[in-house]
Amino acid sequence: EGVTQEPKEDTVSYDDIGVPRPSRAALLAPPYPDLQVMSKLIGAIDERLSCVPDGQQRPYSYQDLQSLAFFATLLDTGQIHTNRVASIIRAMSRCPRTDVRVWVWQDGKPVSVEAFRYFHKVLTSIINSLGEEGSPRNLRLSRRAYNTLLSYALRHHFSPAMASKVLHHMCVTRDPPIPPDIVTYNILLRAGTLLRHMSISQTTLDALRLSSSQAGL
Repeated sequence: EGVTQEPKEDTVSYDDIGVPRPSRAALLAPPYPDLQVMSKLIGAIDERLSCVPDGQQRPYSYQDLQSLAFFATLLDTGQIHTNRVASIIRAMSRCPRTDVRVWVWQDGKPVSVEAFRYFHKVLTSIINSLGEEGSPRNLRLSRRAYNTLLSYALRHHFSPAMASKVLHHMCVTRDPPIPPDIVTYNILLRAGTLLRHMSISQTTLDALRLSSSQAGL
């Protein structure tokens, strides 16, 4: 797969990623993890995961997948105290099939898992938990996050049922609901024949039509 091996020792400082060291007050009362650090790291990982030319060496490294696994674990266990998680969701959805293993925290202990399988397990769990009372994640997703999950449901799982659940939660269940945008419509149009099998509620259809008419689509 062209993935580099785990180095014996590797550290990253705040200076390395161009982020000021947080004050003591910020450390005592953060949104956890530090949003600036998370944004920088996930942005770099997402860029490398999105540049995977056919037949060429993959530009990402073991460290990229392990770092992403850290944030994925926090997201899966409800330990990310921010709603700005769209970048993590997108990076996970871009992880290509690979047998590289990463360390995650499960059932109170570190466990070695296949990165590809773990990321897609987390994404599927997020979709399945939408609308569930008492979900440990308790996420308030943005439009960008919903669109990423919608694309993931249709392009990776080819699942009209999963896509319908994402769309319904976005347009109806969420308080307040988020109207779809041109990105949402493009994702649905690219789904092609899968759209015929989507069980879209009348309430969701009304939200789509209203948004479409307001946008002049």
